[in-house]
Amino acid sequence: HLGCMSWEILHNCSLPQLTPIVLFGSHSTKEDLENYCFTFPSEGHQVRNTGPGGGVAKHMVRLMQCVAPKGPLACARTYFFGSTHVPYLGNRSAQISSKLLSHIYSAVVQSVLAGIKCFSINSSASKAKDVAEQTFQLALDNFGLIQYRGALRSKAVFSIQAVNNEGTIIPLSDEDSRFMVKTASMMVHDIPDLHCGGNLGSVVFSESFLESSVYIQQRGKNLCFTVLTSSVPRYVCWLEEDGTCLGIPLTVRDSAYMFSNSLLSTPEEGKLVFFSEGILFVHPHHGSITLSMSHINTIKLYDGASLSDVSMLFIKYQTSLLPHLPFPLHSADLSLAIALLPRTKSYKSFYSQVLTHTHTHTHTYIFMLEETDHKENLCDFLMEVNQNSASFCAYCMCCRYTDVMNVIQAITAHPDPQVHSQVTVGAVSACVNPLTSFIKHRLLFPKLLEQCSQGVVSNVIFTGLTTEQKHPLLKYMQQLIRAANPSTAFISAEKWVVRRTEDIRLILNDSSFSQSHMINARYLLYPGWWEGRFVSGSGSLSMSQLCIEFSRPLEKALFLQRCKALKSSLKPSSFTGNIYHISGKVLFSDNDRQMVVNCNSISGNVTIAPDQGTHHGPRTTNNCYLMFHGVGLTQEGLKDWLRHCAKQKVAKKIKKNKRTLTPQEIRYIHVKRHLDPLPPGYFYNGHHFVSFFGEKQNFHPLMDQFIDEYVQEANKEIEHFNREVDLQPHVDLFDP
Repeated sequence: HLGCMSWEILHNCSLPQLTPIVLFGSHSTKEDLENYCFTFPSEGHQVRNTGPGGGVAKHMVRLMQCVAPKGPLACARTYFFGSTHVPYLGNRSAQISSKLLSHIYSAVVQSVLAGIKCFSINSSASKAKDVAEQTFQLALDNFGLIQYRGALRSKAVFSIQAVNNEGTIIPLSDEDSRFMVKTASMMVHDIPDLHCGGNLGSVVFSESFLESSVYIQQRGKNLCFTVLTSSVPRYVCWLEEDGTCLGIPLTVRDSAYMFSNSLLSTPEEGKLVFFSEGILFVHPHHGSITLSMSHINTIKLYDGASLSDVSMLFIKYQTSLLPHLPFPLHSADLSLAIALLPRTKSYKSFYSQVLTHTHTHTHTYIFMLEETDHKENLCDFLMEVNQNSASFCAYCMCCRYTDVMNVIQAITAHPDPQVHSQVTVGAVSACVNPLTSFIKHRLLFPKLLEQCSQGVVSNVIFTGLTTEQKHPLLKYMQQLIRAANPSTAFISAEKWVVRRTEDIRLILNDSSFSQSHMINARYLLYPGWWEGRFVSGSGSLSMSQLCIEFSRPLEKALFLQRCKALKSSLKPSSFTGNIYHISGKVLFSDNDRQMVVNCNSISGNVTIAPDQGTHHGPRTTNNCYLMFHGVGLTQEGLKDWLRHCAKQKVAKKIKKNKRTLTPQEIRYIHVKRHLDPLPPGYFYNGHHFVSFFGEKQNFHPLMDQFIDEYVQEANKEIEHFNREVDLQPHVDLFDP
């Protein structure tokens, strides 16, 4: 809500409170300000006829009161019509309008702020008045208005007043005024036109402020003040200009903010366009502001640490640009700042078009990149690969498998203290392709889920099936990873490219790894990781390769039988003991020539071919060997496997007894002896043996006797066989 501001005006005029006051041009004299009660004719409120020589007004005085929750806040501003600058248009000439009122108003602004600072230190209105008047005179000198020092000395009035919550003025001598909001104002009334004569009107500026002081032992009084109405623009100028000679446009017109270090400047939104030879900023009030490279010394780019941060351009210009720059943007350090907001066209086109032009036209734009963090190399890479694109692309690169916890521990437990202070982990992203994540029988590749576990990995980037979101394999993979890491973010990267700004922000996040829930999970899942003592284990199958040498021939049939049986013996998990490939040179007992053998367990293929490097001659086995490839293989285990491929030692037979006879042997005895003479009282009816009492049985009544005789005879043969075996010495395959 805007309303009446000047307490003196309210005191002298019976205006209703909160009534807006706007005075144009020459109707802003001291008499008008003191007696203004809306008694002018209607045309007096208009812009026309109140300027110099009865022309259009060049400025207006706005006296405002902002209604705050606990009371009114007052301020006054002087705004201008017309331009205080002429855009640079190359060699074309342009007429520069008068800057007198703008310069005087700027001096008033500096004086009021200096008076507020002095009052906050000394709590003295008289000292603040002296400082404000001195500041006003010095500012006129700086603007080259020495001739106006005497003319305006008595016309510049500075005052500080305290106001309570009801808007009533309280004398500064009152004890309660220390805790009230105060308004500092300066009015320069009835400014004469020393060149053409006449009265240009008045300029007014005021701010409401609140000061505070705290006494600190050994430091004394600690003072500060806050300007409560600083958000109201201190300078506004309305004008629209056209025309530029800045070369070829590099970007389209889009929103940006421009400001300087001047007290009159606040961040102002406008439309920004980059050209091949400069910059155009179209302001809704100032009009076109052209920044030609011929007037610019350097442009510094501050690139934030995140894609959500504002990017800043700091422009250092020459004094020759001042006539072409709006007055409130003038600053002692000859610098301008342009803010590019994230997710805007100007932000994206600057990185994709302007920096590209910089790389190929270094004579035009010279950017000094301010280093902000360890992502500089990545940013340079992103810029390089996106020279002709209007949007960012982050490329996920994976050189080879690396256990993520080993990398983390290499950083956090590095022996060099400088590494701890200069290298931090921002966010860990794991790349997963569902099409290559499984081996046979839907078994995941080893450690895949560990590489996506909670506490370490913040993002999982899917590099396959991203265009088929409902593919069962992708959904199954996502369910598995979500079970292992409920808080991870899923990112799609079709053909290894991430395009969404939100996804890039997740990948480049510099605090995800340090979040509390991530730290808690790491301490629970990876004990000792903070000291580098966590052993993550092998990240792949531990394939072993063993060479077995021997000096005896193998039995070809047994060797082929054992090789073909390898395929069916392969274990799907945990793979320990699996033999996947055999190769080498051997001798078989049925051939004097050495053979080259190859066996692939997975395919079941076995090849045996004569060794072309051997000669026909006496058998020799000194260079027989086989190379075994597999998982968890041992020397002794492979030797036992080979022993079964050599000529086997004949095993001794075990003696028989009645209980160990097989049904076939019982049948053999029956067939052989069932026609033997029967004992008295038995007869054979052709099917059964029948006793005197009519009892029937299938076997001969003397069958037990026949079995005993059979066992005795068989054991005699076994004893003879075993004696023969004992007489035959056996040589082990690996004996010399």
